[in-house]
Amino acid sequence: MQVRDGIERIEKAGAAILVVAYTSPEYCQAFAEHMKLPFPVASAPDRRIYNDYGLGKATFFKVFNPLVLLREMAIIVRHRRTEGRTYRRPTREDDLYQLGADFVISATGTILYAHHSKSPDDRPSLDEMMAVLEGPR
Repeated sequence: MQVRDGIERIEKAGAAILVVAYTSPEYCQAFAEHMKLPFPVASAPDRRIYNDYGLGKATFFKVFNPLVLLREMAIIVRHRRTEGRTYRRPTREDDLYQLGADFVISATGTILYAHHSKSPDDRPSLDEMMAVLEGPR
């Protein structure tokens, strides 16, 4: 996870991270502990925030695309080998089709950068987000 591994760089730029998930608060806490995240994971089970920020849903073929599935399996295998992590199976409350996004939001609440995912594995690079915080080099 690039963001977790780049936390020092993010904090040096005067920023903070907040992850928002649509699962229960208990699962969010367990996830944060399991992944050893140095930032909070907030729960939004009603998904209102997803609607407020205009986050869409993926199609069946975007979620169950062979390339997406292979990438996800590679991540699971790598984490299991290197860190002994295990993963839970999705439950009825999980929405596999809900797409996420990555935002850089100023201290005053202005959205400085927005990346709306087009598929479950579509994430911007840490460098791309940091360019907004650090400015031109």
